[in-house]
Amino acid sequence: MTADPRLLDAPVGLLLDRLSTGALRASELAEVVIARLAAEGAAGLAWHDPEHLRRQAQHLDAQRLRGRPIGALHGLPVAVEDGIDTARMPTGQGIAALRDRVPEQDATLATGLRRAGAVIVGKAKPRLPGLSTEPVSTGPALSGDLGVAGESLTVPTAEGVPAGQRPASRQPPGLVAALAARQAVFGVGADADGSLTVAAGQHDLVALRPTPGLIDRAGILPVAPGLDAACVVAADLDAAARLADGLCGTSSDLLPAPPPRLAEAAAGRPPVAPTLGFLSLPGIAGDAAGAEAHDALCDILGSGAFAARLPAPFAQAGEQMRRVLAAEAAHALAPIRRRFETSLPARTLALIEAGAAIRAGDYLAALDWRRVLRAGLETALERCDVLVLPDGPALAVFLGLPLVTLPLLQDASGRPVAVHLAARAGEDARLVRTAAWLQTVLKRLEVAA
Repeated sequence: MTADPRLLDAPVGLLLDRLSTGALRASELAEVVIARLAAEGAAGLAWHDPEHLRRQAQHLDAQRLRGRPIGALHGLPVAVEDGIDTARMPTGQGIAALRDRVPEQDATLATGLRRAGAVIVGKAKPRLPGLSTEPVSTGPALSGDLGVAGESLTVPTAEGVPAGQRPASRQPPGLVAALAARQAVFGVGADADGSLTVAAGQHDLVALRPTPGLIDRAGILPVAPGLDAACVVAADLDAAARLADGLCGTSSDLLPAPPPRLAEAAAGRPPVAPTLGFLSLPGIAGDAAGAEAHDALCDILGSGAFAARLPAPFAQAGEQMRRVLAAEAAHALAPIRRRFETSLPARTLALIEAGAAIRAGDYLAALDWRRVLRAGLETALERCDVLVLPDGPALAVFLGLPLVTLPLLQDASGRPVAVHLAARAGEDARLVRTAAWLQTVLKRLEVAA
């Protein structure tokens, strides 16, 4: 009997209940994925193998039938970005010359997935950051010359494009494409500049970017080590939280710490009604329609929210983030450039060249700015539980804050407007709990209307 193709749209909690009791077999769910891939094409996947997918699922079914313990993600199909090493699976890291590379060992993150019982559907096409040589119309926080004449780095705003510009195409990239087509229950990728969270929000998906380091990055292609973080993407917050739980603290190199219990936080209620701080960066002329939607949300929350325009020094955030990203990418990607320069995208090569031209003093000054801005943001954090970032995720990425992106709003034309929420580093559970609370509040208001 063929499993219902709508299973991939079912809540993760329901799927886990059926998989753990045997009412649904992992191999049945895998066949649904295989059928969807065959019917619709492997949207966003750089590699997938139906037979390998079947063997993973059959192995998990056999383990359950023998009475062996099952993992927290038993039988759930997950897409893994191609920049993350997976043993015995091609991992080309988004570089054409490396498409046949097969790692001998899993990334720590991939080991966590296998231990939790997830089934790896395939490898999603990664998107390396790059440098735009096109003139952009942005405020000073999102544009600058990186110390290299004639070039500017595009840092995503809340809508994923520089302020004042609209995207030429809404075709989702890589991991987001696979999940938007429901060819996996959730996915995980690497994110150096916040672009993965932006793309998820544009396509009605939830992104959870935990505090950098909470998910071990060993075995992931380094782009900008000071900014890199693993990011999980799913159709809803519960699924994203469950996947993040399965990946956190999987390395013995990490200091002992209690698990974040993000899924428990997503299902729980805040002890008191949270307060949200709506921040805006100086010098950014953001998307007007998106700003109106965020203003309306702030008004709806009433006394549970406040608006605050950050002081002038925060106008430096985008420029300093670009410097760190470019300088670290120039160093981290230099070995790949030496061997495979002709296989790298032109925009990535431009980023490496611009980063190599940044002086050490400017790079160190950018790191100092990060410490200064973190201290300055404490004033706002002391007044609220989480921050809302209408101007996009760049500030949270630069300062190393945990980030949740929720597709909660729409503008007047019906275009999705994502809500980016951030909290203090390490307060991931509070962030997820507050995000779940906000979803519940808006659903109640929608029903009442």
